[in-house]
Amino acid sequence: MFTLSGTSAGSTETGTWYHGNVGKLFPQKTIFDQVEDAGLEWRNYYNDTPWELFMESIAHSPENLKNLDQFFEDAKTGNLPSYAWINPRSGVNMTTHMGSQDQHPDHDVARGERYIKDIYEALRNSPQWNDTLFVLTYDEHGGFFDHMVPPENIPGPGDNEASYPDTGYNFTKLGIRVPTILVSPYIKKGVVISDPPEEQKPYTDSAYDLTSIMSTARKLLGMPLQNLTGRD
Repeated sequence: MFTLSGTSAGSTETGTWYHGNVGKLFPQKTIFDQVEDAGLEWRNYYNDTPWELFMESIAHSPENLKNLDQFFEDAKTGNLPSYAWINPRSGVNMTTHMGSQDQHPDHDVARGERYIKDIYEALRNSPQWNDTLFVLTYDEHGGFFDHMVPPENIPGPGDNEASYPDTGYNFTKLGIRVPTILVSPYIKKGVVISDPPEEQKPYTDSAYDLTSIMSTARKLLGMPLQNLTGRD
């Protein structure tokens, strides 16, 4: 949710409903809403089902939810939207018997690599390739040791949402690092960037996190540079 809205609306654990109220969707504004407000198109491409249907912005926009076959068709025909969000399959499709591509343990890592390659090849062969940035990221670090201590004293969302079910948490700490790969004709091979350039930092101690994807998209798409929360 932080990648899409700069907040988890107070949630401190993986859950389906807003503040634990069964059937209550997460109401916060998302990058999808901002893209739409700017007069641009967005789509959420999925395998078997969209992962984020617990968010109002997604659940209430069925016209923007398309399966992965449509992504490949849109890439081929040059009909990709300004902002696309793509999810892997998280379980076994009981019709095709195809397994997960999300690379969670103990899922087949090779199947996930094939999935990434298929998306990359579709984009690289698309007539829109010269105007495309492909961002590949993970939402978890995989359980391996990281010698870098997660940064603290970073901006919290500041959205006045009380944390739950863990109370008193202020979201001013990042988690373990995750790999993020950016692919574009404008990026030189082998470039490694760990920190934002000084001229891009809103604060002297600013660091990249998953909400940086939203901030980058707003700049590249010429959208109003209006953050959703204090985090992004």
